[in-house]
Order: sequence, then structure tokens, then C-alpha cells
Amino acid sequence: MNDLQRAAIRARPALAVLADELGEPSPDTVRALAIIEQMLDDIEAGRHPIDHPDDWPHRDRWPDRPHWDRWRWAIKTLAVASGTTAHCSLKYEYMRVDTRQARSDALTGALLDVADVIELASDRERDAMTVADLIEQLNPPIAQRFVPTERGAMSTARDIERVMLERCLQISITPGDMPRDQAEASVCRLAGMIVDGRYPEAGKRLSDAATAYFADHPDQQVPSAEVVRRGWIINAPRLRDRLERLLAGFVGVSSQSSSQSS
Repeated sequence: MNDLQRAAIRARPALAVLADELGEPSPDTVRALAIIEQMLDDIEAGRHPIDHPDDWPHRDRWPDRPHWDRWRWAIKTLAVASGTTAHCSLKYEYMRVDTRQARSDALTGALLDVADVIELASDRERDAMTVADLIEQLNPPIAQRFVPTERGAMSTARDIERVMLERCLQISITPGDMPRDQAEASVCRLAGMIVDGRYPEAGKRLSDAATAYFADHPDQQVPSAEVVRRGWIINAPRLRDRLERLLAGFVGVSSQSSSQSS
């Protein structure tokens, strides 16, 4: 099972959440839900969504990229119906989709799942990225971890993001686990600050781990803005949304809201 198929599995219940939470949707929202449902149907049937003929009438932003304008319209429509916004942009050869906090946690999580499947589906026609390309864009400590994928393409921003999220999650729930290098420590330091409000225990563990690393390597500490500039994360709001969502799935990781309600 590939990443796109896994994302589709997560997006199917997310679509149901959207349909349920949005109550009586507008005609545009119904159409947007149908667009995402068609995408999921294709993936589940073993077809790539981009292989469909693109008859979307408003291909004005990315006319040379099939279905991108359709999917952009769909996620932006669903975001507005959920009380938030979505921003779509070209990142390397895929469409990056960023969503903000919706009017409920359920809607926020559902939009993130839909955004993930759109990002992965949009990546069909990307050019392969070589090891040299990635090392040129990223600092060596993180670039050295990545090897060519089965498709011969090089891991890019999404893959780096996934690795960093996994490490932040592991450090936040595993006593004694520590960052292994400057990149992990820098991301942990930022992650500790931005999840502290909702997950104070996890935030403290991340911050403490980063502090311990930089105590031994004081010359490696960089400003938070450098974490994005060097390509270690895509952006801070996205890191917060995805890490908080991962933390919410672990028993024993308490959030500020649950502590206050108990």
C-alpha cells in the first residue's frame, strides 16, 4: 500500500465527518464533497485521480496541471463551509494545501485528511529529484538521511516533514529520547513552544530535550525562522496542526483542554 492509498483510507471517514458536521450544505459544498469522493473512489479502485480527463471549466491558476484547479476549488469551498480558509500553492512538483483551525476539532482534522490526499494525488507528474538536488536545498545532516524511493524519486519536503513529525512524536511520548542532530533539536524546540498551550506535558518534554541537546552543542542553536528557511519543516502552523493531531491519538498524552474539563 502506498502513501496515496493510505491517505485515501484516512480521508474516507473524514469525508463522512464533513458531510455530518456541515448539516445542510450549500450546492457548492455538495459539489466539493462529490469531487473529493470521486478522487477517493478512483484511488480505492486502483486508478490515479489525475488519469481522468479534466473537464473543469475554470483552469485558470494551473492550466497545465490536470485537476489541480478542481481540487483547489473543492478544498477551499469545504474550508469556508467549515468556518476557516485553505491556501493552495505550488511546492516543488506538488500542490501544497494549508488549512487553518475550523470551527470544531472534528472539522479541522477532516480538512487536514482531505488536504493530505490532495497533496499526494497532485504529485503524480513530478520530476524525479536527485540526491544532489536535495543536498543542494537542504543542510547535510538531514539530507544524508534520505535515499531514492522505489520510484527513483528523491524524498522532498513532505517526506522530511513526516520524519520530523515522527521524531517529535517519539520524543514527546518517550522519556529519555533525545534529538540526534541539529535539525531534530531545532524542530523539537519550535514544536515544544507551539504545542505547549494544548499539550503542556508533550511541549515540556520536547523543549527539555532540545535544551539538553543545545547545552552540549551551543553553537548549533538557530532562530526559529531558520527551521523553516533550512527546509526542516514546511511552516509552523502546519507543524502544530499535524503534531497536535498525532498527539491526540495517543492515550496518556494529556491536553490542556481535557485537563480543564476533568
